[in-house]
Amino acid sequence: MRYLALSVRLLLFVVVLFSACVPPDPNKKSGSSDKVLIDLTNKRIQKIYDFRDRHQQDSLLRYLQDADATARYVAALSFCTFGDSTLVDPLAALLKDPVDEVRIAAALAANSAEETEICDLMVAIGAREIRR
Repeated sequence: MRYLALSVRLLLFVVVLFSACVPPDPNKKSGSSDKVLIDLTNKRIQKIYDFRDRHQQDSLLRYLQDADATARYVAALSFCTFGDSTLVDPLAALLKDPVDEVRIAAALAANSAEETEICDLMVAIGAREIRR
């Protein structure tokens, strides 16, 4: 079982590596909501960190669907500290996020839960990314 978990993590690393090597689409409209720009003076970002520090998972969950990529990214990374398997479904949805950093943060957070179903989903998404 430990070998399987190590293999899945290695495969996840390779998938993330390959998906990060894809050049940006020049036709894609670029706006502030599709970039991760962490500004620690931003009150919304401070609030997300505060929710993380207080382990308020319910309050963090709403930021996973936020229009702002930075909020989604910081919220997803915040779940790395919990290792809770009940967070698999919300994090799985972020594995299809249009922003690379958000997908990577979701994969890291899901990996901390060590659920086989999320690993299977990451492998399936990664296989589609590699075929592109």
